[in-house]
Formats: sequence, C-alpha cells, structure tokens
Amino acid sequence: QKEFTSGATFLLKFALYPNSFFLIFSENFNYTITFQSQVLLMTDSRKNSLHRSSTVDIVLHESRKTWVSKMFYRYPSVCVFLAFAFAGICCIISLPQMQLSDDSERTFLVWDDLRVERQDAYNEAIDKVEVGNQKKQSVAVQTEAITAWTVWVIYEAKKSVGSLLTPAVLNDMENLENQIANHKRYKNVCLIAYDTAADASICNVHRRSPVDTFPNHDTQTEIETTMTGIFADDDRYLSLKPSFEKGWSTSDRTPRWARTMIEHGAPLTLKGRTYNYYKEDEDAQDEYFVDYVLDVADIVDDYKSSNFDTYFFNQKWFDEKSNELVMQDFAFVGLSLAFVIFYMMVHTRSVVLPIIGMFQVILAFPVAFFFYRFVFQITFFNMMSLLSIFVILGIAADDIFVFVDA
Repeated sequence: QKEFTSGATFLLKFALYPNSFFLIFSENFNYTITFQSQVLLMTDSRKNSLHRSSTVDIVLHESRKTWVSKMFYRYPSVCVFLAFAFAGICCIISLPQMQLSDDSERTFLVWDDLRVERQDAYNEAIDKVEVGNQKKQSVAVQTEAITAWTVWVIYEAKKSVGSLLTPAVLNDMENLENQIANHKRYKNVCLIAYDTAADASICNVHRRSPVDTFPNHDTQTEIETTMTGIFADDDRYLSLKPSFEKGWSTSDRTPRWARTMIEHGAPLTLKGRTYNYYKEDEDAQDEYFVDYVLDVADIVDDYKSSNFDTYFFNQKWFDEKSNELVMQDFAFVGLSLAFVIFYMMVHTRSVVLPIIGMFQVILAFPVAFFFYRFVFQITFFNMMSLLSIFVILGIAADDIFVFVDA
C-alpha cells in the first residue's frame, strides 16, 4: 500500500485488486484504498488496529450486504465481463437503429393528446382519399405544385442604387434567372402548364418575378408606364404587392427589395420511369430535386452584381443545409472528448483512468438508446437527442474528479 507513488502505479495496483471499491484520502499521495474483502474477514480487534494505522486511513463499511454486493464481491471479473457484454449487445442492436426522424409539424406535439390524435386521424383519412384518387387517375408529369419545392430569390438594392425598377437592374435580374432556367435539370422539375393557344407545354408560366412583371424594361419610361397601369388596377396591384417591399405604392415607386418565386412540379420522370403522383416514391423525387436546388443555390450565391445583393431560400435546401451544419458541429465532439481526456490525464496523473472513463461515456449512449427505443418504445430521435452526448461527457468527467479528489 505504501507503493502507490503515482497515478499509473496506483491504477495498476487497483486493477490487481478487483475487490477494492472505494478510493479515499491518503496522507502521502492523496490515495487510499479500502480492501473491503479483507476488512470483512477481519476480527474487530484487527479492524481497530488497522483503523489506528497512520499509513492508511481505512473506512469501514458496515452496511448490510445484499445479494448484489455479494455477487460483485465473489465474482468481480464475471460481473465486469457481463456488464461489458450487455453494453456490447446494446451497441450491436442500437447503432443500426440510430436514424434521425423526419422533421414535420408533428415533431414537438404531444402525440397521445386527444386533439392531436383527432387531427392525425383526419390527415390520414385525407391522405388515403387523395392517394386513392391519384391511383384512379394519374397526375400529368410536373403538373402538381409541391410547396416545399418553391424557390425564393430575394433582391436587395445596393446603397448606390436608388431602386430595383430600372432597366439596368431588371436586365441584371433577367440574366440571373436565365442562368437558373438554363440549368440542365430545370426542365425536369419545373411546374408545367399547357398553353392551348401555342399548343405547347411551358415552364416559366408559374414564375413570379419582377422581370415578368415588367416585360418591357428597355427604358425607364416603359417601366413607369407599366407601373402606372399596375397601380390603376387594384386586383393586379394586390396580387403583385407581396413581390416588392412593404410601402411600394403610388407615393413610393422606388422599391429597394423584391423577390422572385419559382414553383416546381411533380410527379417526375426518373431513370426512364414516370411516376403517377408525388407520393408514389416521394423520397426518390425529393432526392432528385435536392440535387438540383443545391446547384441553384450556388448559382444565386455566386452571382456577382453591382446593382443588388441576392438571398436564396427553399425548404428542402434549408433542411439539407441545417442537417449538414449540425453534423459539422457534431464533429467537435471528438475535439471535446480529446480535450477532456487530456485535462483529466493532467489532473489525475493517470492515462488509464480518463480513457476508461470516456469509454464508459461512449458506451452509455447506445445503452441508453436501447432502453429508449426498445424498452420504452419511443421512436422519435432528432439532432437534439444527439446533443445529450455533451451532457454525459461533462457529468462523467465531474464524477471522476470527485471520485479521485474526495
């Protein structure tokens, strides 16, 4: 016992005595070990003799021995093996099931609430009716508008530009939107309308853009004439007003903000297969659209204009980027883990103790997930759930500090 002269030596001694469970204060090196198995076998006089020893301060635990303590006392190696075996089984079962739940309007609802259950039943009935109708009558390719596929491009005039409604600015907008329309996948995802007069299917009919609002914009006079006609027609003005900044009116004809809305449609034709409706294979069609919209976002972000700054938004793009950013931030778990291990090595003067402690942290997550998913039957699992690893990491480090220092 006097040879516990360093953290490494102490851990080696501790590993050689698996029946030793309690770390307490030592006069020389802040370490003392209670050999509980030896104390239990000693006579009262021997206990008193050891208790008076100045080398090691023995803490005697006289609590009632339960079957659990007896099992750990008699078969320590077997118990440790069973514990790690159980943790390993939980890892094997849990890891394949750690899939993020899809975000929806139901994410933060109380699912067993009566009002939620009624709404779920109603939505399910509506979906079945819609799917049934679609199966009876297929939807024409790219004619079903998908709300989550709508693309928004927002324009903000630079300080040197007084208004977005000038020939130079509108020509600049038209150039950017033509780049989007010329994307190789645009014609495969645009919302199609059939023009009976021209006897042709057209894509950009569902694009609401300042460029389309002012088709004749070669001169400022043409723009002002079109604007006067818009203000004179209340219905037309009210339909176009949301495309420009608040306050755009006869008294303020120089908007500094405007936006373009580009709608897209399903079902798609992918790899030679034409889907009958959007929900027939929603994931495959979404995946194709996401690849396209990521490129569109890059086109908007990379576009350089001396007249305006651009901003991009689409719901599918937003979800994809949000998950990407969270996963990038989650990579800092490794750095956090490395820093905690390093600091614990310095503090405890040990290599084994911090590594084993952090190994327990890693094992705690799949074990907890096993009970979460398979015992309590909770299926919801999102990125916020993964952040619990930071809480476990902090608690485990604190426990080891208390265990060593107290």
